[in-house]
Amino acid sequence: MVISSETQEKAPAYYEFGHNEEINTIQAFLEAEESYTNKRLKRGLAMAMQLLDKDLPWDLRDTILKTLPSYTRKLKGQTKVLREEKSTDADWWFATPGFLTSDGTDRTIIRVVNYYIDLDGSYYVSNDKIKTKMLVAETNEWISVTESPAFAVVAAQEKLHYPDVYETGLEDTRFLVHGKNAPIYTLSCSFEYTRMSGRINQVLSILDPKTWTMTIQDVIRGPNPEHHEKNWVFADGLQNIVYGWYPSIQIGAIDLAASELVIHTSIKSPKSFSSMRGSTNGVLHENEWWFVTHAMLDRPGQLRYYSHRIVVLDEHLKSITRYSLPFTFEQDADTEYCLGFKADDAGVTFGYSVRDRTSRTLHVDWSEVLLLFDDKEPKQR
Repeated sequence: MVISSETQEKAPAYYEFGHNEEINTIQAFLEAEESYTNKRLKRGLAMAMQLLDKDLPWDLRDTILKTLPSYTRKLKGQTKVLREEKSTDADWWFATPGFLTSDGTDRTIIRVVNYYIDLDGSYYVSNDKIKTKMLVAETNEWISVTESPAFAVVAAQEKLHYPDVYETGLEDTRFLVHGKNAPIYTLSCSFEYTRMSGRINQVLSILDPKTWTMTIQDVIRGPNPEHHEKNWVFADGLQNIVYGWYPSIQIGAIDLAASELVIHTSIKSPKSFSSMRGSTNGVLHENEWWFVTHAMLDRPGQLRYYSHRIVVLDEHLKSITRYSLPFTFEQDADTEYCLGFKADDAGVTFGYSVRDRTSRTLHVDWSEVLLLFDDKEPKQR
């Protein structure tokens, strides 16, 4: 059994703080097999997450977070490569895929970017600016972006468009189909369209799948202009958008007249959500809302490490039903990002990228998904 020197240094503090059983368990599961079916590994990881839900001294919390890559495991499932990975000397790379179902047809929208993240965590950009495009995977059609006439007038009057910024385009777009014959709304992060120069904002658009044109409607203010959370995700229409995850899960509605997100629901969240951010829209499955979230660990001189958790809310979006242990999509600790998520009777499918230069999906059977949940038994299927 190999225990990191950092863990060894901190171990006495754990004992002093009264967590003898927890630290023994955490040390034990480091030598376990790489599978959540291993009871020792699952119990140890669950114990670590339970510790993060407590009032720990900052150094102990920091130690657990820094060692998470050592004991978080990848999901077992069927991986599909949507586009082949390009060489490092290319001009564009296929990145994170999102999912869109409209008129009974499933489509995958791939984010295409002119950069990738190198092994030391730095960004390689093939041009003078970071640029983003969107590709419909099934038909190889590009999505064009335009401004509605009304928005064009407002953008000019209020100076909402900054075409000369370093990061251009609409990033991390999420799609909302809410009811038959309803418009397909999208939310995207953008530095190019913003109400505060140099600050990222959310752009609300409408997508026409017949022409694959995305028409910008407005730039939406967040509830806190000084600290704008970039990862808003749709749940139930424009009236229920998850803004943040800690210290409470904040859910709000877009006030179209005021161009702002107004928070109407706050659900107290556990301390282990402290670094959690949104990844995917909520998926309504068996009268529950399922979300994929992520947490990022910054490691100077190395790749940022992403882990993921599923958070399940009740059908009324009023309480947390349960939440999963952390997991990854690939074996090694890496910079992974997930935009796509869907569920059916067979299991769940994730759309993700690694270092913004791969575009893949992972289908996972329910038997594997249920292993991620520890303290509360998920509904049996």
